[in-house]
Amino acid sequence: MKDRIRTLQPAVDVAHEREHAAARQHAQARARLDEQRVRLEQLLAFRAEYAERLHQDGRGGLSARRLHDYLVFIGNLDANIAQLRRQIEVHELEVAHARKAWQASRAKARALAEVIAHYRRESGRLEERREQAASDEFALQKHRDRQVP
Repeated sequence: MKDRIRTLQPAVDVAHEREHAAARQHAQARARLDEQRVRLEQLLAFRAEYAERLHQDGRGGLSARRLHDYLVFIGNLDANIAQLRRQIEVHELEVAHARKAWQASRAKARALAEVIAHYRRESGRLEERREQAASDEFALQKHRDRQVP
């Protein structure tokens, strides 16, 4: 049993290292996604603010050139918002993939750790049996020693 434990322990260590690496990758992917979502919120807020300015300035009358500049700028913001939304979709897929990889590596590490725990429990039971057998043998020998004249 102890040989099995010694043999498997490096695999358990590697599995735990892979689990930690996968957890870090998941956290990094999640952070990138969160950053992109914050950027999107900022762009949307800026677009809304700029559209409100257009509306306010439009009440007082705008030159064709100024109206054109507003519309071009809002169009550019819309294009950037659309691109950022596509990037967010990609990041969401990356997060999902990283989460699955992390969960798979965690399951593997736990399974290997459970095998080692099983071997340790079995080794403990075998040791207890050996100790009990030795104790029984000692008691039996003592009993025999007392009966021999």
